[in-house]
Amino acid sequence: MTIERARAVHELSLPANAAVLLEDLGNLVGNELFSPEAAAHSEEDILRALNESLLSLEAKCGQLILVGTLLSEEPRYADPDTERYVRIFSALQNALAARAEAVYLAELETLRCLKRKEDV
Repeated sequence: MTIERARAVHELSLPANAAVLLEDLGNLVGNELFSPEAAAHSEEDILRALNESLLSLEAKCGQLILVGTLLSEEPRYADPDTERYVRIFSALQNALAARAEAVYLAELETLRCLKRKEDV
């Protein structure tokens, strides 16, 4: 099953123990950050809302797989909106990685495990 959702992923109805692939964390952050409602919110509010939405989604899933990117290695721009996006995305991705069971880096046609909790 494929479901497209631009924002508010916590509102998804899913089958019990579903495996969910959120293919583009960056798009989710951008959609939230550049939504009409976001102008009235601080970076912290937007980050909190995204984190809570993903926590809620995670609680509904048997397995949640998130795909992000390493923004710290990409060029920085003088545009304040871009910098705001980078700060929010990086903070969210770091928080997700900290609580994840496993974190992998895919680059140059190789997959490297950065973190994996031991099986119990």
